[in-house]
Amino acid sequence: MITSIFAVLSASLAVDLVEGTPVHADRTKPHILFVLQDDLGRYNVAFNADRTDKPSADVRAVSPQLTMLAKQGITLDRHYVHWHCSPTRRSLLTGRVPLHHGEELSGIATDDIDLRWTTIGQKLEGVGYKSHWYGKGHTGYMSMNHLPHRIGFSSGHLGFLSGAMSYHGEARWKEELPFRSTEYSTQLYGEAAVSALKAHDPNDPLFMYLPWQAVHEPYTAPPGYNASAQNCDHYSDACVLYGMLHVADGYVGRLASLLHAKGMWETTLLIFSADNGTQPSANSLAPTRPTTRQCLRSPSTLPTPTRTSTATPLGRRSTGSMCGRSSQRALHPK
Repeated sequence: MITSIFAVLSASLAVDLVEGTPVHADRTKPHILFVLQDDLGRYNVAFNADRTDKPSADVRAVSPQLTMLAKQGITLDRHYVHWHCSPTRRSLLTGRVPLHHGEELSGIATDDIDLRWTTIGQKLEGVGYKSHWYGKGHTGYMSMNHLPHRIGFSSGHLGFLSGAMSYHGEARWKEELPFRSTEYSTQLYGEAAVSALKAHDPNDPLFMYLPWQAVHEPYTAPPGYNASAQNCDHYSDACVLYGMLHVADGYVGRLASLLHAKGMWETTLLIFSADNGTQPSANSLAPTRPTTRQCLRSPSTLPTPTRTSTATPLGRRSTGSMCGRSSQRALHPK
């Protein structure tokens, strides 16, 4: 996935991400919103619900904003991520396959991102972007210099550093200081992202990385979640998962609406992906999840602005294969 994402950004930005210099200085740099859903199954999103043997009404209803965005862009049918959470995240940030940074899960104090590398946040800040990170880390923080705020996300950061925690847990960081809050994590990070976008100057290119904690275990229903509206058992994992995803979906919709209101949508590249699918459960990537340590097929869509829609029909599916371990794969419509 990751080398492909770098190819997408490079083509869209018309910027050489290796050298950090503009290729076409007169071309507008697009705003970029990258939404990464944690442990989301391929068929837990509405835009893939009709591809199951028995599409369910609750799946169709759970992510209406993502469905709307998928209809405005490209759904990647053969988009693969790593079988583990951390390697996908480290690859996204560094553009390097796990051969270089490991296939293990990052500990809170490990050194898995070499500080001699340049992250995508640093690349983009180097060509004028305002880069933000709101949500989960899980990439290793041996020193203060490993914090998101110091590796290319200096415009704003709020999140937690570990791989899993309570959705109301207090162990969070805001830029370079501990941040104590028991607010439900999706709402906390979503409101931070909304506030940052409201304050953003549309004349400056924006890169916002939004790696949700949801829908990772422990399955925790959001405040005020009405299970009866989903016509399912409130205590089932699947029902709680749908509630968790629905809240995140709502924030994606709010961000998209804000981009429209601020006149930024026409020059925005919005990318949605999952990081991996857990073992067979309510949020599995089964039947596409292998039993060996291979890449996993992930739900993914790229709602594209009108600047690219003239070349690519809206609402289409791409069957081009992409995988984080494929060093030469690049996203391209067929």
